[in-house]
Formats: sequence, C-alpha cells, structure tokens
Amino acid sequence: MRTNVPGQPAYVTIAAYLREMIKKGELAPGAKLPTNKDLTRDWNVSAIVARQAIATLKTEGLIYGVKGKGVFVTERRQLVRVAPSRYSRGKPTRTYRAEAATARQKLEKTANTVQTQATEDIAERLGIEPGDAVSETTYFFRADGVPVTSSQAWEPLELTAGTAIEWPEQGPYAHLGVVDRFEQIGQVATEVQEELVIRMPEPSEAQHLEIPPGVPLVEVRQTFLSDERPLEIATIMFPADRYRFVYRMPIPDHER
Repeated sequence: MRTNVPGQPAYVTIAAYLREMIKKGELAPGAKLPTNKDLTRDWNVSAIVARQAIATLKTEGLIYGVKGKGVFVTERRQLVRVAPSRYSRGKPTRTYRAEAATARQKLEKTANTVQTQATEDIAERLGIEPGDAVSETTYFFRADGVPVTSSQAWEPLELTAGTAIEWPEQGPYAHLGVVDRFEQIGQVATEVQEELVIRMPEPSEAQHLEIPPGVPLVEVRQTFLSDERPLEIATIMFPADRYRFVYRMPIPDHER
C-alpha cells in the first residue's frame, strides 16, 4: 500500500505520482492507467479521491478516457516549429509540410480565401487604411487526424491584385511559402516578426481545435515585412500540447 504525503490532499499525491511515472516513461504513451478500483486499494482512499486524481491529469491533457475501456496516457507526438530557418528562401514547398514529414505525421489542410475590406485592426497591422481591399485566407490543419493549428492570413490587394499570387492557394506559386511567393512579384521579404501570446482558449477555440481542459493555447501574431512595409500578417493558433517552438538566432553585436 502506498502512503500519502502528510498535509497534502490524497488526490494531489496520487496525481503527482502518476504524473511522474508518465514523465519518466514508466507509463508510456498509450499505456492504460490503473483503474479507480486499483487506486482505491493501492492508496487506501475512497473512489471519490481516485476519480479526483484522474480528473486532475485529464485537465492537464496527460491522459484521456475511452468509454468502456479505461484511461490511457496521451501520445504526445509534437510537431516542431524551428525559427528563423523555416522562413529561409528557396524552399521547394511550404514549411509546414516538411514539419509534418519530420514528425512522421499525415497532414490534412483546408483553406479558403475571400477578398474583403480591412477592419481597423487588420488595417493597422498592414499599414493601410480601414476599408482597403485585402485577401483573407483561413487555414485549418490536422496531423494524423488531430487538429494542430488554425489561422487567418491577410495580404493587401494593393500589392497582389492582378498578379500570379493574388489568390494564395491558387495559381503557379501556391506551393511556395510567403517569402518565395512575394519574390515572384518583386517584393522581397526582409524580416518576419512574431509575437507569442500564451493564454487559455476561449470555449469556441477549444471546441474547434479539440483542446482538452487545462491545456493552453499559443497565439502567434505574425508579420512579414519588406523593409518596413508589411506584406502579409497572420494570426495563428496552436494547442500548446501539439507543437514545440524552437528559436535559433544569431547573437547581435552590442548596439552603441
């Protein structure tokens, strides 16, 4: 029989023990957890306490339940997003495809583009006037059937209208990323900025991306610039348990 930590609720002790087993790999991805009956016997606690311990780990996204079968360790095969190398020129295809291939995951994408007028927020981010014409593309990605990201991207039609890249998901350059696409019309991207906001998802976001309770959302506000002129902006949403962000950057000389 296992013992509880004095002064600590029993369910917290049990959850901590199981969490550590998962982190060490003693309970591997896909492994079945002890049943509530096992926990009540091994820890000498009530069924309510056992359920509380399991519920705690579920809210952290570490485990999931299958009706009639039990509770299992979540398989965390994360995609890795490495910057700034993912934005380098001359890539034969879009970077997200390479990221999925590296993670050995099957990627599914849906995308839809409309032409509309810039709202005040979008206009401010693009450096244009509210009401100016923009393209708005909505993306949704699944990897091995699980939602991994959704996003919206906006481009000023002042730059792209009538060109081969007017419709980001159509035409001869639809397979290219933002940097290489814009070079086809003589617009050279010189910088990409990303602002990361870590927050809890809104109910609609959690439903759309199938985010379990307790798992945060990573919101990336992205801007591609040619010198100081924005070429494209995007707002990208990632469930925090499905992506790993890696940033490798040169260390600049001290600014005098």
